[in-house]
Amino acid sequence: MATTDVPVNRTLVGVLSLVCAALGGLTWALGDPTGANLWPGAFLRVAVVLGAFWLALPTRYREAAWARVPIWNVVGVVLVGVVICRTRVPFKLLIPAGIALAIGLLILRPRQKRRPSR
Repeated sequence: MATTDVPVNRTLVGVLSLVCAALGGLTWALGDPTGANLWPGAFLRVAVVLGAFWLALPTRYREAAWARVPIWNVVGVVLVGVVICRTRVPFKLLIPAGIALAIGLLILRPRQKRRPSR
């Protein structure tokens, strides 16, 4: 079975992001004055997602943003997101807890052992 790698065209993703942003602005400017039109928001959200994807794609001189991310980091971020979404903890408690966790991880990280030179 032959492998079929689909090349991702970074330029096309950037152009689609700009087109969606322009369409979002245009439909917002020319749309319903009561604000009941859903198309501007949809176009602008898609433009933001495509723009973020465009930033993460590899270039000629830089590999993709996700190329060296360990799978356990992804699993951890997803689990933290699920816990935050499922619990009703207010943000005024989550932000200090996150800062305390980051400081704790910074202090408890493994140190590189300094070996004496021979």
